[in-house]
Amino acid sequence: MWHDIKKRLATSYPVFGRLEYGLTDGLSSSDFLQAVTLVVTWERKQNRRVAGVACKRRDLLGLPLDDFRRVAPQVADAFEWVGEFLNRQCIVRSADLPYRTQLVPLAAVRTILGERTDEPELLERIVRWYWCGVLGEMYGGSTESRFTRDVEQLIAWAQGSGAHPTRSLKRPSSPTALTA
Repeated sequence: MWHDIKKRLATSYPVFGRLEYGLTDGLSSSDFLQAVTLVVTWERKQNRRVAGVACKRRDLLGLPLDDFRRVAPQVADAFEWVGEFLNRQCIVRSADLPYRTQLVPLAAVRTILGERTDEPELLERIVRWYWCGVLGEMYGGSTESRFTRDVEQLIAWAQGSGAHPTRSLKRPSSPTALTA
């Protein structure tokens, strides 16, 4: 399944990696599985079956196969949207991509919110979140807790029930981030 998804994504959007360099170039199966797990745990949280959204190794390993099979096609479609989103941001090659890891919560949010992410006001918020994350260097270190926080806060912000996502919309942490 992953091979077909990666081939489709990388063929349409080189930002996800180059197939001639193998399946591990660019977007990885782990990235994909993390996005699936974020969506599934978000759904469980909505149904009050778990305390929070998660995507740590234990969560990936505990993902039921039925949930994976149900959500994986939606996440694959969401990554297609992410590829188009990156094109609109003039990021077309994997070498242009500042933080590959930031694509995981972006795909999860697209999966959860669906076509709402194409609404101009929401898309503007997503663009703002994306670039603040890049310029603030939010995805340069450990990311699992960042993923869950951003998914929950972006969705709440999109639905008008929360403030903007913490930290990712603040000014860059390094004064040279804008000039480097």
